[in-house]
Amino acid sequence: MKNITIMVLSVLLTHFNAPSAAINNKLNRDSADAVASEVNTLYRAVSAETAAAAATIPATPAAAATNLSSHAAPTVVKDNRRLHIQSAVNLTNRSVHRQLESSDRVVQTENIGFGVNESELESQELFNRILAIADQMLFQPELRVSLSGNTDDTGTDHYNNLLSYRRAANIKAYLVELGVPENNIILSFNGAHYPAATNETDEGRSVNRRVDMLLYK
Repeated sequence: MKNITIMVLSVLLTHFNAPSAAINNKLNRDSADAVASEVNTLYRAVSAETAAAAATIPATPAAAATNLSSHAAPTVVKDNRRLHIQSAVNLTNRSVHRQLESSDRVVQTENIGFGVNESELESQELFNRILAIADQMLFQPELRVSLSGNTDDTGTDHYNNLLSYRRAANIKAYLVELGVPENNIILSFNGAHYPAATNETDEGRSVNRRVDMLLYK
């Protein structure tokens, strides 16, 4: 009987010590992805009441998603009707963007480049730059961003207008998915009408395939 009691106590001690060992193992992990995954798992396990209280605190995009490959590409409307609807306000938004370029209200600028005929992000580095913008906007609610889509001069004017719109719309979709309020984002598109470099060379055309981002107060 004494031996059985010792065995039971041993099993119980092992059971109650296991969580501490598991926690120590987790604390010793070097992988940031593993830690982030564990945090997300623990967060989902929180009670509804606690989650509701936590929802009043803005979450960082970095905690939500830090990897482009795990982030589904935004879906943008591809038919021409949306482009025409957007054109109704495009002149106003474009004018605001141009005025901001020479304004002291701008606190940061970013230029996001694209491949030929591409409208989606092509690298983790570009995604990280958008992530950094979203971070700032979440923690400083007074900040706004103006997105201005552009193309090189290859292709027709109509196609370039559509492509430049899609580029800006995709970045807007990423920002919204990361938690930035849609009302804090201005979108305009220029086709090939506002080049940042010459269209006579491959290098110049590469510079022109871009979305200009102005973060402002």
